[in-house]
Amino acid sequence: MSHWRTDDDAVRRAQAWADSSGRLFSSVAWGHVLGALGAQPRYAWNEALGEGMMVPVFRRGPLKVGFLGFPVVPRCVGDLPLAFVPPLAERLGLHIVRVNQPMAGEAVASGLPGLVQPDAWIDDLGAWREDASRRRVRDLAHARRAGGSLAFIEGPCAPRDLHGLYAAVVRAHRGTARYSAAYFERLLSMPGDRVRVVHALDPQGSLAGAAVLAMDGDTGYYLHAAVSAAARPLGVSDELLSRLIAIARRQGLSRFNLMASPANQPGLLRFKAKWADREGVVLTRDYGQGWLGRVAVGVNAALSRLNR
Repeated sequence: MSHWRTDDDAVRRAQAWADSSGRLFSSVAWGHVLGALGAQPRYAWNEALGEGMMVPVFRRGPLKVGFLGFPVVPRCVGDLPLAFVPPLAERLGLHIVRVNQPMAGEAVASGLPGLVQPDAWIDDLGAWREDASRRRVRDLAHARRAGGSLAFIEGPCAPRDLHGLYAAVVRAHRGTARYSAAYFERLLSMPGDRVRVVHALDPQGSLAGAAVLAMDGDTGYYLHAAVSAAARPLGVSDELLSRLIAIARRQGLSRFNLMASPANQPGLLRFKAKWADREGVVLTRDYGQGWLGRVAVGVNAALSRLNR
């Protein structure tokens, strides 16, 4: 597992593998999207696994911080991120490797270092039934009554309108906007069919809500969603997600990941749990490499403890 190559031939093989296997998050196109956030995409190939990986690298002052997959770790990493971190860090000259590791089952012990966020997903999309939950049925019925004046469209919306909705939602939760208008421009103009959008327009033609599906391998990801304050009581979020899941099923995907969410947003967590049939957590940890990386990770960990 430790034999990662990053030479020109390895890069070509990693890119060809990502395209042929539908691995969106390892592709050149996804690297281009993340470039709008300041990332330098780097590619690696593992001959023993027959798989490649795209590692977005961000500069933080003198530090190079690489993500072991973004937004999620590749399937090949499994439960063994430490087997991948040192060789990749050495090959790519990284000081810090960040890993977003999904963990199913019981909640992680509170003393475990790193950021723990609740996660939810549909484990078997083929067997999952939308009408198996009375709450889903009730809420969708409300959405279809209350949102009767809205037009739901399967197709891209204006990227800047989506960014505006996203920024408004972040402000309402007093959060920090991580995704730029340029990011949404690139995301919604990606080639191929691995990214799908469903959006809703109000009677005046303004964007009332939108949701983005990203398909990586056999899994669909609820990548982004935003709904205006006026449309939120109409149940637009439920209708958008129902339509995204329907697209994922038509595409023959096996799983649907609703993505991890901050623990301090209970309403969003309840919404995702309503649609999921499995829950767990995602643990985000930084692994320092070399003395500079280890010192930086140690300082960040100490500051996090002080701020709790």
